[in-house]
Amino acid sequence: MAMVRYPVQTVDEAYHACHPDLALEAGDPRYVHLTPVRGGFELSTTITRNISRTPPGYFHQQLITGHRGCGKSTELKQLQARLREAGYFAVYVDAEALLDLGDLTYLDVLVALTQELEEALRGEKIRIPPQLRQDLDEWFANIILTEEQRREVERSLEADFGVGPQVPALARMLAAITGQIRSGSSRRIEIRRQLEQNLRVFIQRLNLLVDDARVRLSRKGWKDLVFIVDGLEKMHYAPLPDGQSTHSALFVAHAEQLKSIHSHVIYTVPISLVFNANMGDAFPDPTLVIPMVKLTQSDGKTPYRPGRDALFEVIARRVDVRRVFES
Repeated sequence: MAMVRYPVQTVDEAYHACHPDLALEAGDPRYVHLTPVRGGFELSTTITRNISRTPPGYFHQQLITGHRGCGKSTELKQLQARLREAGYFAVYVDAEALLDLGDLTYLDVLVALTQELEEALRGEKIRIPPQLRQDLDEWFANIILTEEQRREVERSLEADFGVGPQVPALARMLAAITGQIRSGSSRRIEIRRQLEQNLRVFIQRLNLLVDDARVRLSRKGWKDLVFIVDGLEKMHYAPLPDGQSTHSALFVAHAEQLKSIHSHVIYTVPISLVFNANMGDAFPDPTLVIPMVKLTQSDGKTPYRPGRDALFEVIARRVDVRRVFES
């Protein structure tokens, strides 16, 4: 595939260059630093500083939100790059790609973290000890999937995604579980039931992997491990019979489970939860809200020129407007 050169010059290229659902990776030439016209704080600086100032033996656990389309995912990609520059092994978890946001539980999130950590360690060529890998694989196999179910899912993974025998057994197992959860199959309820019945052991096994990873990362010069869990702010809202909502069930009722990981972790949350009176008890650190770009003064009429100029720059880095309209 040919590399796209920005700013693009045709209508079709402009559509892709400005796609609102595609986050910009760190280093993308389309990125514009918008903090000065958002007001508030510098996300990557603030979180990197908070993590670096966290005492040994403790973990920084932070919630982030903002209105849809404000650029959260792009800023989180910048945060990942900033953390890595500062010496932290930052694992980006795209919940929207891995899970079903229309039917989501804390168990799904923890499984996704396990899968992404295993994959990130492989990418860094850090070997999970064979005994730990085997123990994890066998535990998931015994608790979650029968041998026949596992073979069936693995055949599907190989056919659809090219996940074949060359991929370690633990990786195939985790991909199989998240695949079953995301697909909405009848197995999803059973998987969650089994995990919940064995929750203490599940979290213990997850933390065995995390603890081992942190030791091995330290040996390679990394300061620590950080999870960045993006996409959860898009989870669907629905009232539940017990008076909670799907939002509060995940982030308030099961906050302790989300915080049980032996690692720094950043979660995106629905903006409605900023106004939930119980959030302060669930996550003591205030939720960081990424502001929208300011376009008018407080009177609602007078243009705020720096904000408008910044958005003009956002467009200019993507599209050669004159050439597009000429085409």
